[in-house]
Amino acid sequence: MAHGRHVASGTLFERLAMGARPGFGKLATVIALLLSHAAWAEEVGITSRDVEVIDGDSIVIADQQLDLLGIDAPELGQVCYLRAEPWPCGEVASDALAQFLVGKEVHCREIVIDDQGQMLGRCGKVGLDAGAELVTRGLAVLDPAYRGYYLRNFREARYNSAGIMGGRFVVPWEWRDG
Repeated sequence: MAHGRHVASGTLFERLAMGARPGFGKLATVIALLLSHAAWAEEVGITSRDVEVIDGDSIVIADQQLDLLGIDAPELGQVCYLRAEPWPCGEVASDALAQFLVGKEVHCREIVIDDQGQMLGRCGKVGLDAGAELVTRGLAVLDPAYRGYYLRNFREARYNSAGIMGGRFVVPWEWRDG
């Protein structure tokens, strides 16, 4: 100790919780608990090899139906146009997702429940994100409710005219509305 000051060891949160800064001990304890809970919650997810693809942005994993967070893929019956020719973009997106996930160990994280009660999450396999893959390949667009996800991938797909970005299509939410 130098000049009567105590130097605490441990993490910043441990030091704050121990009162390293006078008057902030209780507040620091609350903050540390909230942050540790948030970090724990962020890591909670579903991991399974039991994956079934419903369509281009929906899966069943470990008996839980889940939509991929941040994207909207063409629906199974949806047809897009490439070089003025009809193209079954909904089937292609579904097949691509199945090829990417089925039979692999899949981990879904950042799981949330939307205002309609639907479970959403970011899913992928060993460091690869299914939503990023589909958007980059031009097989999904950004979900308007979650536009912050995959923006870089979307710009890349548009720049490269990948998948539906290379032709004409109706955005999935408008196609569903008829």
